[in-house]
Amino acid sequence: MSPSNNTTIQRLLLLKIASEADQDRVISLFTEIPAKARRDGKPYILNMRGGTASSTSFSQEARTQGYTVAMVTEFASEDDVRFWDAECVAHAELKKIAMPLQQGAMVMHWTNQIAV
Repeated sequence: MSPSNNTTIQRLLLLKIASEADQDRVISLFTEIPAKARRDGKPYILNMRGGTASSTSFSQEARTQGYTVAMVTEFASEDDVRFWDAECVAHAELKKIAMPLQQGAMVMHWTNQIAV
């Protein structure tokens, strides 16, 4: 995995999953993605990190707005993001299981304008 830079594409996914067991299941599925996701037979995800909302966050519900799982995935290009969204077999398999477990989702892409 390479470090973030100002030219890579960051993708944030937030999911609302009520059950802690389902949250753990989705996190477990995401841990398998870096080994499974391939484009032209090669890994194409530069970095993936995430987790579940901390139960100790003060004003957790107000601040999280009900989102309980967060994932940030880093791609080399917009084309790789489009591949992830539309063609990646590993992502399609993950969505088959995760989508019925969630009660809401938010996705955002960006290129770093701040990198410290």
